[in-house]
Amino acid sequence: LGLLVSNGPDGPVANAVPFLLDAEIGPNGRLRAHLARANPQWRLLADNPASPVLIVFQGSDAYVTPSWY
Repeated sequence: LGLLVSNGPDGPVANAVPFLLDAEIGPNGRLRAHLARANPQWRLLADNPASPVLIVFQGSDAYVTPSWY
């Protein structure tokens, strides 16, 4: 799951979206995702295919005790 962030007319738009890495496309692979038609972010991306996006992936979260430092 990644947070897909793009620019909208009123500011940033962000949605949690499942991604798959297609490693056989290009030298670094290609990320593939699906947005529902009910999600207006897909239209922003379709209308501006060259617009940059940010995808944020996070791993498992856990408490790290200060004694480890």
